[in-house]
Amino acid sequence: MKQQEIENKMYMAWEKSLADIDFYRLLKEAEANKLKLAPQFLELKFIESIVADKKMSFEEK
Repeated sequence: MKQQEIENKMYMAWEKSLADIDFYRLLKEAEANKLKLAPQFLELKFIESIVADKKMSFEEK
């Protein structure tokens, strides 16, 4: 019985560590997504989209 309790505690500790890792990853993703809404980042993406739409062609038609 004692061995089963130890195994259960080890399993619970393992599962808690996995949950903590997942929580930390989600927290960091949320922080990164928040930074993507910064005005500077949005302006950069706006400029990048304008540049991508412009096709420079030097050949005559």
